[in-house]
Amino acid sequence: MLMASTCLVLVLLVLSDVVAAERLNDHFESQQEAVAEVSIANVVRVQVAEGSWFDLNWTRPETPRLDAISSAPSSMIQSESPPSCDDARWTAGFKTLGKGAYGSVYTVQDNKRSLMMSGKKQRFYAAKIPSKGGEEEARREIEVLTKTKELNCLHVLKLVEKDPCMKISGKDYFLKDSFVVDLLPSDLHQIRSSVPAKCFRPVFDAIRSGLDCLHKAGYIHGDLKPDNVLFEATDDDGCPTGIQLADFGLSKKIGEFTPKFPFPFYLRCYHEPATMFGEIPDMFNVSAWKPYGGRMKWHFQADPRLDECSFALLMYNLFGERVPEIQEELGGRGACGPMGPKRLLEMP
Repeated sequence: MLMASTCLVLVLLVLSDVVAAERLNDHFESQQEAVAEVSIANVVRVQVAEGSWFDLNWTRPETPRLDAISSAPSSMIQSESPPSCDDARWTAGFKTLGKGAYGSVYTVQDNKRSLMMSGKKQRFYAAKIPSKGGEEEARREIEVLTKTKELNCLHVLKLVEKDPCMKISGKDYFLKDSFVVDLLPSDLHQIRSSVPAKCFRPVFDAIRSGLDCLHKAGYIHGDLKPDNVLFEATDDDGCPTGIQLADFGLSKKIGEFTPKFPFPFYLRCYHEPATMFGEIPDMFNVSAWKPYGGRMKWHFQADPRLDECSFALLMYNLFGERVPEIQEELGGRGACGPMGPKRLLEMP
């Protein structure tokens, strides 16, 4: 009787294991089906989105960050006792032109030029002041602008002076890791919904020239989007003129490895290709497992193809058209992975 009971228990245990296994298998299959349905749904949404360009919500994408930094500075003086300097060339205008992830931009006036321009309209410049914690990005930006100035890159923002001596509230201060550049009044995001189709080629050629010169200097941009492309004015056809690439805080030397950005930035920074984010497949096979901050972390290698993906999306954002040259260079549609609002577009 005892043996029969034992056998019955064993049979029940085996049956329960079989049922559990079948349930687990059913669950796995249902999960696979759900993933397939999501993938199919994404494909459908992509087709709808690409057929309805105006339905896409082209908000300004964020600039991704690796580590938390303080908010953009609320004043030009970032320390309690900044070093003083003599005979300041610049006077702060205190008009804030913009606040970004790594610093703020203010209008400034050239004191020496002002003396020569007495009675004439004054020319203003832009000074970028890093946030606390954004000094490394500022130094990299100065490095890039110095190199592109040496190469006379026509469509990259011109560095006027680094570490300026600035007159602020009547006192002269030395602003380390800050810099002064030419002031351009507008960016492409501001006019993205009104750029005529006939402007496609001149806009493309200007950005192409800037990127090629930047890559020749040995750097990728790393944050190419419409609000990081400035221009002076528009011509009679409504096309932006004097186009300049700007904001090089995320630039990297070509071949340099940098930690991947946290996954939460993936959707919010839709102008960046998937390769640059953690937990997302690497479309270009440029990832490596390297130490960072005392632990191991996935890195991506700075590659000009990353800029090409962002460039292709920028042109699609402005004109609703793809760029055959970039498609051919990168290997066809989908080479960059999903990009654009809600990552609904297969780029380039």
